[in-house]
Amino acid sequence: MLLLGYFLNHSPRNPLPENYRPAEVAIAFNAYGQRIIAVRGNYDRKSDEMLFYFPFSTPCQHILLGERCRGHFNP
Repeated sequence: MLLLGYFLNHSPRNPLPENYRPAEVAIAFNAYGQRIIAVRGNYDRKSDEMLFYFPFSTPCQHILLGERCRGHFNP
């Protein structure tokens, strides 16, 4: 699973959905923790990473697919 940021936060400009439950999001993602490749979003915090079993503090990841390389960079 490839996650590209904004795991628990949706930015200050966007209202949170009424039934949004960040703790349940963490539990759901952790069920796939060994299969997740993640990149930090602008509003993801270092303290958020403590809730997950996979690292996402890096702003860049590379995925090698045969002879091709796909990347995402969030400075």
